[in-house]
Amino acid sequence: MSTYVTYNILVSGADGTEYGYISPVLNADGFYANFQPAKAGALAVSFSSPATVCSRLNLKVSDAPKVSPFLGGIVLGNENLILCRPSYTTVPLGLTCATPPSGTPRVFSEQNSHSARAPAGERQRSYLESSIWCYNPATQALTAQWINPQDGDEPETTIVLYENSLYDVQRHLALTGDVDGVRQHDGEHGSVAEVTFTCVPT
Repeated sequence: MSTYVTYNILVSGADGTEYGYISPVLNADGFYANFQPAKAGALAVSFSSPATVCSRLNLKVSDAPKVSPFLGGIVLGNENLILCRPSYTTVPLGLTCATPPSGTPRVFSEQNSHSARAPAGERQRSYLESSIWCYNPATQALTAQWINPQDGDEPETTIVLYENSLYDVQRHLALTGDVDGVRQHDGEHGSVAEVTFTCVPT
């Protein structure tokens, strides 16, 4: 029998940097980008337990809007955008509606935190994926597995903290399939740091 469990998400850098817990406060673009040192008031996500190590989970965010209550990837581009090597593609993390956990889990919708920054009637739709999360109960690690839309390919997926000063891209959490490719493309104008997510009981 499944029950729902709730966790805060602790973010650490691959270089040992301790960023803290993800804050529920989105940046001006509608993406997760902020951290806080304490669990109290931090972003809280719930999912069905027991979960297999990689079960394409939907993570429901506490106190999120009803139309977009899940932590997911928001594609800033067309439907053919994929994660792969070589590539400099990144997919920001924000709030999305639910996408199915099988096949190619993608929907085209304005029900996401990035589109919601625009006034009603002017919101553009984006391609979204929410059922991309993998939880390891032995280590409490939370990882992502992006699903490419054309053939359901499951590319290498890395969570990063990303920003680009040349294109005025504010710092935010994102997914990529090629960390080195992003670094080489952005050069001195960009910053990309590999991070890990750890589930901490609320």
